[in-house]
Amino acid sequence: WMVFQVTGIGLLGDILRTDTDLILGGVNFVPFDSIGIGYILNIIMCMPLGFLLPLIWEDCRKLGKTVLIGAGFSLLIEITQLFNYRATDIDDLTANTLGVLLGYFIWKIFVRLFGTRLKAKAIGRQEAIIYILLSVAGTFLLYNPYLLF
Repeated sequence: WMVFQVTGIGLLGDILRTDTDLILGGVNFVPFDSIGIGYILNIIMCMPLGFLLPLIWEDCRKLGKTVLIGAGFSLLIEITQLFNYRATDIDDLTANTLGVLLGYFIWKIFVRLFGTRLKAKAIGRQEAIIYILLSVAGTFLLYNPYLLF
């Protein structure tokens, strides 16, 4: 639950709360203004996405497509964080995208080491994007951490 509080996306329940102002976390559009341990953790947190996208979906085995999906996912998270009392930061976007890029390169190394055994087959061409959008929408609309505790 604490990880979600720090790294999660905005929630519909947060928008509907009336006890505080809507946007409290702040917005930072100054690049490399808040680099620290959080920047490194954001890189690490997004590396699995960069590894798993090309592993599972053949359509994501090109660097550009994988990085574009990762950057879009990160941008979606940052936009939703405008509405849940967390900071929206350009450095988070760059760190998350860098994490996807590093994860992709790790996948490339594993494919060179182990061959095509690390490749799976997807059902549809846009399956990865659909799953990411559905997971964000489901979390945004359905998850309510206030009911957990």
